[in-house]
Formats: sequence, structure tokens, C-alpha cells
Amino acid sequence: MAKNIRPVLCLLLATAAPGFALSEPALDSEAMAKLQSALDFCSQRNPAAADRYQEQAKRFTQGATEDEVAQLRASEDYKSAYESGLAALREVSEQDAAGACNGFLR
Repeated sequence: MAKNIRPVLCLLLATAAPGFALSEPALDSEAMAKLQSALDFCSQRNPAAADRYQEQAKRFTQGATEDEVAQLRASEDYKSAYESGLAALREVSEQDAAGACNGFLR
């Protein structure tokens, strides 16, 4: 039975959103990992738009140094949340994945 990707993406983004809600937020490893996993998932399914997906990820790290972002991505919390996000997204049908990923590009 195919799962609908919209609830999965909404859940991932909803848990990521609090980390980005403040005007000068501290980077949140779990929030960034979930967002990155969704964008990577969509990049794999639509390689022609990969740069557009990854540009969105860069917006959420604005104001942080490259070292800060690298440290965040090296943390166990980030790695665990990233893999958890990808695992959830892998469970959706290709049709639902395509529709939801196209939504990121609007």
C-alpha cells in the first residue's frame, strides 16, 4: 500500500520549522537534517532540479559559517535525524514523491 508523501514531508518540515522560525536562529541539527534529507531525496528523483533544491538548503544556513555548518553535519544527532528522514521518505510511492518534490520548486 502506497503511503502519501505529503504527510511525511509535512511532518519532516514541521519538525524542522521551529529551528528556522527565529530571526537569528541557532542552527538546529535535527531540523537541518530533516530538511536536507527531504531536499536530497527530491534531488535524487529529479536530478535536473538538484541545484534548485540545494539552493533552498543554503537559505537556512545563511548567517552561519561553513565551519558551523560542517560541525553540525558531523554531529551524531544530525546523522541520525538525516537517516531517519530518508527512511521515512523511501516508504512513499514514486508518484507521490514526484508530486511532493515538485511542490518544493514552486
